[in-house]
Amino acid sequence: MEVCSKDKLMQDIRIALDENMSSEALAALPDVDTLSHDDIIASKIEDAALAVVMAAPVEKLSDVSESLTGTLSISAGERHIGTMQLPTNFVRLVRFKLSSWSHAIFKALQPSTSLYEQAHSEFNVFGTKERPVVFLVPETSGMKLECFCASSIHDTLDGCLYVRRPKMVDSNISIGEHLYRPTVYYAAYLTALEIKDADAAAALQATAKEMLGVEQ
Repeated sequence: MEVCSKDKLMQDIRIALDENMSSEALAALPDVDTLSHDDIIASKIEDAALAVVMAAPVEKLSDVSESLTGTLSISAGERHIGTMQLPTNFVRLVRFKLSSWSHAIFKALQPSTSLYEQAHSEFNVFGTKERPVVFLVPETSGMKLECFCASSIHDTLDGCLYVRRPKMVDSNISIGEHLYRPTVYYAAYLTALEIKDADAAAALQATAKEMLGVEQ
């Protein structure tokens, strides 16, 4: 995982802004909400890094992913449902697999979908080893993972990965090599929104999405 300095990020964000914002808008930056030019840019870095992590295709998350460990609890009834509490810094699931599954899954569902109610119906068979389903369930204490189907109480985690919330620590932040440039341009986009330069914001956002390879 690449650790980037705040100073280097801010320098590259300024360059992106200089390339896209009008001179009048840049000159007005120090007057926005009484924040200085640098303070505005610095305040956008963590938000930009998080937005990019959440939007990036899974193949671009390899160098920001880390092992997901924890206690997996599997119900002993007829339907073996696995649950586990996720780390407090969890923001995205990258890979999830149990030892009995034939393949991993790379995207979890939200409990707001109709499938969640079906999954918990005592009359419904939901999820198999060949077609497992995982939900991420928000709780007051954090986030819980529920998986269907754990084939037995002896199932174990098998190479599970997640991404933690990007955070500035001692003027450094961990950003993967694949995500560095998109983060720079997304932070510049957020800064352009702050200064209300809509044209520059649109151009910077489009560039960030193009770098990520996601839909415009």
